[in-house]
Amino acid sequence: MSPGVPLGLVDWRLPVSAAEAVAVAANLGVHHLQVDLGGAGRAPPLAPRLPRLLDACRDHGVGIDAVACNHLNDLGLHAHRHAERVRQTLAQAVTVAHAVQAPMILVPGFRQSCVRSVEQLRDTGRQLAWACDLAQAQGLDVAYEGDLGAAPSLALMRQVGRRNFKLLLDPDNLLRAGHALAPLLKALTGRWCGQIHIKGAMPTPACLKRWLESVDRRPAGCVFFLENDYRQSLDGLAAELRQLGALLNHLETD
Repeated sequence: MSPGVPLGLVDWRLPVSAAEAVAVAANLGVHHLQVDLGGAGRAPPLAPRLPRLLDACRDHGVGIDAVACNHLNDLGLHAHRHAERVRQTLAQAVTVAHAVQAPMILVPGFRQSCVRSVEQLRDTGRQLAWACDLAQAQGLDVAYEGDLGAAPSLALMRQVGRRNFKLLLDPDNLLRAGHALAPLLKALTGRWCGQIHIKGAMPTPACLKRWLESVDRRPAGCVFFLENDYRQSLDGLAAELRQLGALLNHLETD
């Protein structure tokens, strides 16, 4: 893939994970990867596979941009009965992210971790604040990805109250949750991290421009991670990457 606006992949949407996903990315000319921590019902735990992952990153010139804790969607980030396991997962994500020199951990808020009450928002914020303090000691950020509207997102940021806490923008998640994207993006301008998930239909240039204005960065200052589901087959992935790259590079040169 030609140089330009940086593109990335997420290993939980590929047929393989960790070191094998690094090789897939490199073969497609992609140099950025988000990896999942793994766990029950997901990919094998990442920690024991770190040596191979680090070797693959070095050999292929691929960087790890985030370590995701997707197992939290099964536990419940705000679930009292799993509070200790949640913190163990967050702590392991910080340790692994530091080991692979990733700048942040990614904490999802879906399924069992969805926030649907004031109490759940409060408990989610407490866990995220704890993770932020742990991450700060290693020089890392914590990014939260969910389906909250503007007001609860701002309330969550106040609840967490840490400078190393950001939101991760996935417009498809927000649209599926029924949010009007334009006012939400305006309200949350500058509160997003520099990594964006792209899935579903390919966005129009106008959509991409609005997203970038909310993230408050030029295209080259973000990494765009294609998150469509390629777990069964990689057919079409190279074409989608080329299409997304062409759209973003056109914006960068405007």
